[in-house]
Amino acid sequence: MRDNRQYIATLCQKLQDEGLRPSVGLIKARADRPLAIPEVIQTLKRWMSAPDQTLHAESSDVSDTPVELSLEARVTYLEKQINFLTQQLASIIDNRS
Repeated sequence: MRDNRQYIATLCQKLQDEGLRPSVGLIKARADRPLAIPEVIQTLKRWMSAPDQTLHAESSDVSDTPVELSLEARVTYLEKQINFLTQQLASIIDNRS
């Protein structure tokens, strides 16, 4: 499972390097193996909160919130999550139209 998260993070970085904004759809389209959507979403959210860092080994107790970060880092993390969710919502609304 950790290998999939590292693979997804690598795909995110490659997409960004190509000037594209990583999304669940782009990741699934570029993947050369089957990936579970919940795992893609979780890894994408983690990658978006710190795209310049590579994913390190994670414990079995996975949390979506950063632990022991400075107030500034927490605000940055939350702003990125809000942007991500806003874009996802806009995409859903656009698809309904």
